[in-house]
Amino acid sequence: MSSTADDVLDLASSGVLDADGLGPETVLEVDRRDADALTRYMTVLDEHDERVRGADDLYLVVSDSGRTYLVDARGGACECPDARYRGVECIHRRRVAFATGERPIPAWIDLDRVDDRIGEHVEGPDVLEAARGGDEA
Repeated sequence: MSSTADDVLDLASSGVLDADGLGPETVLEVDRRDADALTRYMTVLDEHDERVRGADDLYLVVSDSGRTYLVDARGGACECPDARYRGVECIHRRRVAFATGERPIPAWIDLDRVDDRIGEHVEGPDVLEAARGGDEA
């Protein structure tokens, strides 16, 4: 079984994946890093730290471990080890994209599992309300 299929099974069994009515094409879009970026507690700051204050598309992400990472949304870069050494789009970069509305919250995620503070410290629409079908976006 592929790691994507394993991830889908893990997400479904943990309750993160809302699989009702999803076809195989949607399930293929499921990504463990997207799920972690949406459900783990992280804070995205755009003006609350001197390293990012006044800098367009620079964000400071405070992870659930307490570590902080500088994310360049325009350049698609993060200073975390996952991004630097594995060359992947890390959960911090993804969290910034979700929190700012750059990337919509995917339909496969169980919205009750999404961190309800997503986007709290950045300007822009209430992305969680928008994903629930509200008028905030």
